[in-house]
Amino acid sequence: MQEEKTEIIFQRHGLRWGCSLPLLIAAFAFNSVTEKYIRNDMVFYISTALFMCAALFLYYRLTDRMDFFFRKGYFCLEEGKLILYTNRRHELTDVKEMILDDYQAFGAHSSMMQLKTSHGKILLFSQPDSFGDNVKDSVYWPLAQAVLDANPGLEAKVLFGEPAEGWWVKKP
Repeated sequence: MQEEKTEIIFQRHGLRWGCSLPLLIAAFAFNSVTEKYIRNDMVFYISTALFMCAALFLYYRLTDRMDFFFRKGYFCLEEGKLILYTNRRHELTDVKEMILDDYQAFGAHSSMMQLKTSHGKILLFSQPDSFGDNVKDSVYWPLAQAVLDANPGLEAKVLFGEPAEGWWVKKP
């Protein structure tokens, strides 16, 4: 018996990073132009770093909502097993570790979910969102709750004597 499918949207993170590589060519072009005018090495390196940060910031802002970099998937229960469909089928019955956190880079802010199973690691990044101060504000919280329900051996990781928010590990 199959329960209702819950849709999730995730980022094609590797593709998005890969498509930013042409900015390196722009940086080399910037360097070749500015090296003729800037004689101080420190100023030259700082200007190059600022150019790259600004270029990456603009790139991430421009690609924030481009459908090309995002894909739809879903999760559901099939025959009592939690199944996640991304670009392939993942059975989430043996999750050893789960991390739910926010991810920030070059002005882009997304929710991130990492699941470690015996079959490997699953890493999901959401569309740009505002995560907030609580992991329950994440767009992946319904999936995290389903993983916790399907894997009763997961418990909050203890760091410095306190349970860590958004990090669960399987009991030994």
